[in-house]
Amino acid sequence: MTSASRAHPWTVRVGVWLLGLALVPLAGALWMTVGSVHTIDQARRDVADVHRTTDRLVVLTELRSRLLDERNWWSAQAGMRQLGIENEVARDLTGLDVDGELVATRERIDDVLASDEFGIRDRLLGIRSRVAGDEDLGEIGRELLALEAEVADLAEAHIEHLATVIGDVGDAGELNRCLQILGHAADARQAMATQFSAFWGLNFTVGAIDRREEFTKVVHQGERRQSAIDAILRLSRPDSAVRDAIADLHESQEQRIYGEAIGRLIVRELDGVRAPADGLLGITDDLTASAQIFTAGSVVTEAHLRLVDAASDEIDSAAATVDARTNARIRDAVIVAAVVAFATLSFVFAVAAVIGRPLRKLSDSAARLSAGDTDVRVKPGGPSEVRQATAALNEAVDHLARAERQATALADGRFEDPVLHEPAPGALGHSLQQAVGTLTATLADREEFRRRLSHEARHDSLTQVPNRRAVMYHLDRSLARTRRAETLLAVMFVDLDGFKAVNDLEGHPAGDAVLCTVAARLVEAVREGDQVGRLGGDEFLVVAEPVANADEAIALAERLQTVISEPVDLDGTLLAVSASIGITLVGADTAHSADEVLRDADLAVYKAKSEGRARIILCDEDLRAELEARSDVERSVRAAIERDELSVHYQPIVRPGTGDILALEALVRWNRPGIGLVRPDDFIPLSERTDLVVDIDRWVIDRVAEQLARWQDDDVLHGVPVAINISGRHLGRVDFADGVLERLYRRGVDPSLVIVEVTESALLHDLVRAAERLEVLRQHGVRVSIDDFGTGYTSLAHLRTLPVDILKIDRSFTSDTTASSLVKLIIDTGHLLGARITAEGIETPEQAEILTGLGSDELQGFLFGRPMPASALRDRLADRSGGPARREQVSPVPAPSPGSRAGL
Repeated sequence: MTSASRAHPWTVRVGVWLLGLALVPLAGALWMTVGSVHTIDQARRDVADVHRTTDRLVVLTELRSRLLDERNWWSAQAGMRQLGIENEVARDLTGLDVDGELVATRERIDDVLASDEFGIRDRLLGIRSRVAGDEDLGEIGRELLALEAEVADLAEAHIEHLATVIGDVGDAGELNRCLQILGHAADARQAMATQFSAFWGLNFTVGAIDRREEFTKVVHQGERRQSAIDAILRLSRPDSAVRDAIADLHESQEQRIYGEAIGRLIVRELDGVRAPADGLLGITDDLTASAQIFTAGSVVTEAHLRLVDAASDEIDSAAATVDARTNARIRDAVIVAAVVAFATLSFVFAVAAVIGRPLRKLSDSAARLSAGDTDVRVKPGGPSEVRQATAALNEAVDHLARAERQATALADGRFEDPVLHEPAPGALGHSLQQAVGTLTATLADREEFRRRLSHEARHDSLTQVPNRRAVMYHLDRSLARTRRAETLLAVMFVDLDGFKAVNDLEGHPAGDAVLCTVAARLVEAVREGDQVGRLGGDEFLVVAEPVANADEAIALAERLQTVISEPVDLDGTLLAVSASIGITLVGADTAHSADEVLRDADLAVYKAKSEGRARIILCDEDLRAELEARSDVERSVRAAIERDELSVHYQPIVRPGTGDILALEALVRWNRPGIGLVRPDDFIPLSERTDLVVDIDRWVIDRVAEQLARWQDDDVLHGVPVAINISGRHLGRVDFADGVLERLYRRGVDPSLVIVEVTESALLHDLVRAAERLEVLRQHGVRVSIDDFGTGYTSLAHLRTLPVDILKIDRSFTSDTTASSLVKLIIDTGHLLGARITAEGIETPEQAEILTGLGSDELQGFLFGRPMPASALRDRLADRSGGPARREQVSPVPAPSPGSRAGL
């Protein structure tokens, strides 16, 4: 103690006064009483929480079940509509009003969600609004199921919260028992609803379902429901409302009807009985019985909800009992606390009169400091503890003033300001100084990280040039500047040629190195102010601003081609690529957006690649007109499919020497209104650029299947296989094989009458997946033919792994008399692999004789017949056979003029 402290009359330690306070006998009792009151009051609040949570849990249980009811009624409504059964008819026959029940169920749910305290009302209304639209019913069902799961999670959280709260309530044994009953009741209710939904799915759902999964669900949920009811019977009192609800449930006529239906279902499933193809079992046999079962299931489900209500009432009753005992304990504790408080406060007031003044000064100063006044200084006074606190406060004020100056420096980003290194006395000052140093370093690092993150957001992570988003933003700004300054802007779409070969042959690391090198060369080659960006893959964009004219833009593009074509040295391996460049010029009078300018440049680069690659094409009005013409063809083809303007012609494939018809090839034709017959080469390649070719493929498959079905009773063409050409884009779809088989089986066509023809290039795009999908077709009897064989890059190793039945030698070999050795090699190789060989493009008897001598198994071409409609083909075969006739011995037709092509 200092001399100043000894001289002051109030330097006695505050502990002396507190010791005097502790001597008051009632102080300890007061403390214990206050604690008891707090504990009891907390129990009271817990009981109130039990009431609230129980009510919300009952609401959630009802909501969850109602949502499942709505999904069941909606599924019933959807099934009836798919079967073409009107609600009024079903209601008159069975007494079951599906539409009315769905409306009533939705009204009950709307009543529950009136306040939308669970935040799902708008989502449910959104799902309902799409039920009447052209939406995927499966997707809507999954969304309703997800909503049910969300409500289930909320209910589970409420149960867990109830268990926690009840665990904190004293004398909570009865509440715990009632909570277990409520949990089992809710579990039984949901198990019943889930079982009923699965039962409905197994008996009445239209379409394919996972029957094993649904049957397992029926059995498991039944066991789960019985287990929950058994647990309730063990836990509940004999005279309870819960027991009465269970008795009513077991004795009800509806429970007997529903239980018998479940039993019949289980016996049927175990005996291996399955639903017919339409997915409905029994509904068409006895609609009234089906409706009776469905109504009984609904009634039993509602009875389970009453069981939940009874369990909830028991919790409320037990909680009310605990609440009454708690109120009595609170009254007793308050009386004791009042007496203890009076005695204690009397003594405290006496002590406060002695030490209160200096403490109030200290408190006022602390309040000013808390309000932000760092100019606070308190004169020491009062007991020694108060004096020490005053000194600490003054020291803290100094530290805070210093910290305020340092925080200002940090906020301004002045990380080198001397105030950040200003020393502070004492242990607290040392700690604050360490904290400031750490914070300074952290903020500096974060600023650097922010700068780096900003850079990465605008730049391609591999090449470090601006990414697609950044370069498109730059293009948009450049277009605005061009319009204001009335200058000319050149946008160049750079697409690398041969980059895929680098990736395939040398690996992706080599491809990445080539991309980085090309990007660096582009940046180096462009003019100052021009922008280079990577759009993705091997595509770059160059924005040249401004250019004087088209010649300057082309000169820049040629310079870019030159630097790109220089070989890239990768550890001694020279890798070379070239570039196709499309250019579009934008002037002040052009109102195109950045996306439209990019589209024009993309069009030009596509033109460059189609003309042989490593070219520079300027997008002009002629090119745009060509694009518009192609778009017009594409739109017209889509309309032609819808209006059935396409047709299928058939060309014979014959046996060498005899002319017997072995098969037919289906070839699509388009008779365009106002134009006439359009060559396939004029619309099929355009269609192959989009999924339009898939629509054409499916249309052809449908028509061929219909024709094969009609030929089943034809004495001339019965049993003749038909080859169908399949595009690579169609082959690449995951649903390809299933789609082909579905169209054949729908019309009762034997798949062995169909040959699928694919080109080499279509196979090599994704060899593994193509082989898998074709093998699925072969397992069903469909044969596979490789068309235009010899023009691609199929290796012997590829052929060994491909599911191939037929190889068709391209007409470029059959028309070349000098290619006999190569054709012989192809034929012998195909035979070694077990494939039949078809030579197409046969137009002269000499060609037929040569290919027959080389070992070709089948011949096709104008020599044996041009493509013709099915009716004309049938008439021609009948005429040549002299009546109902054989399909063999098709006589050659006159050779076509030079240059004609089979199949067109």
